[in-house]
Amino acid sequence: PAIDYCTTLARPGWCAVCQVGFRILAGRCVRECPPEGYYEGVSNNTAACLDCYYSCATCSGPNDHECTSCYGDADLDESSGVGKYCHNKTLVFKIFSSSRWYYILSIGFIVNFIIVVVLVLYICRWRAAKAGKTSLLERVKNSTSRYSPVASKGLTGKSGSTLPFHDYEESSDEADDFMKPYSDEPSTTFLKPYTDGE
Repeated sequence: PAIDYCTTLARPGWCAVCQVGFRILAGRCVRECPPEGYYEGVSNNTAACLDCYYSCATCSGPNDHECTSCYGDADLDESSGVGKYCHNKTLVFKIFSSSRWYYILSIGFIVNFIIVVVLVLYICRWRAAKAGKTSLLERVKNSTSRYSPVASKGLTGKSGSTLPFHDYEESSDEADDFMKPYSDEPSTTFLKPYTDGE
């Protein structure tokens, strides 16, 4: 069957070239493109109605940044220097909501990490201080253990027991003799003349 205003068929039922003043739309020839979802362009050297990006209601080209208006559930974003975008309202809200939760979780993770690091450092310092006290006590014990008991000669039995060293106090006579002033005269106490009677 013939297609209105078509000059060349691509295949039966599909127009390839339309008359001047007409555009190809899905194999048919139309005077104007639909108001939404299409823009006027060129396909195979022939004027045609081409699809807009799916998020654009009207557009000037096939890309997502070439929107001129949006559907009811989206907003036209003109802040970009590249072009105009259509952003879904609920999607933008969800993104901002998820971003807030992401920031909250990130901050919570950082705070918990800092707390764990502080606790680890505190435990390490506490153990080091405890180890230092223990080593000091061991040094004191070792220094006292170096004084071993003195074995008493001739008094050890079969069991090999030892008697602890005891510093007996000196007698008063020895102390008096030591404190006497020096004299050239011989001491009669220590150097008595020898007699046969003794």
